[in-house]
Amino acid sequence: ESWRSHRWKSFRMVSPNFLNRLPGYPYSGDDHDGFLTSREMVDYLDGYARSFGAPVHDSTPVLSIKQEGDHFVVWTDVGEIHTRAVVVATGAHQRPFIPPIASSIPTRVSQIHADRYWEPDHLPKGDVLVVGGGQSGTQIALELRSAGRAVYLSAGRCAWYPRRLYGRDILWWRDQMGEFETLVDTLPDPAAARLACTPLIRWGEKDLSLRT
Repeated sequence: ESWRSHRWKSFRMVSPNFLNRLPGYPYSGDDHDGFLTSREMVDYLDGYARSFGAPVHDSTPVLSIKQEGDHFVVWTDVGEIHTRAVVVATGAHQRPFIPPIASSIPTRVSQIHADRYWEPDHLPKGDVLVVGGGQSGTQIALELRSAGRAVYLSAGRCAWYPRRLYGRDILWWRDQMGEFETLVDTLPDPAAARLACTPLIRWGEKDLSLRT
């Protein structure tokens, strides 16, 4: 649902299309090294559900879950669901995080979370500070800069990767090396997990990174 309603107009996925390979439903387009828009990602997931008649119940809040014997009972606002397994897939970022320090910023400074950003024209005129140098921050910063804004980017310490190496997307190499099967708690040094950051999206013919 976040792809459907909470991504800005020019949003692009970070992983290349060839990594869209849900069971029995690989990417079937002709741009394997391209990046889906949020709308295209929604269409891909909807198509996957239709391909085997998945009993998807959307707009159905889960009120509670309880284990009973060898199965679970899921209570929703439209009735019960009995199941042998439950996957909680809300992720770690399902709600926008606003640091407490934001409340101390003068009200004359307009603040907006990436979750509510749509396009440059929807922001007040003036310079823009983008806090966060990951995928969202850099994509939005570049779009604002391309629209003629003066932009300042506040970045963290995530490692930088080139988008392509020896003619292949860097995620192709990481996939071939089995890196996506490595769990964080199996790393010799948990702090090394920050080196597993995904590369920034390729924008046109150039890599989008802190260097560019």
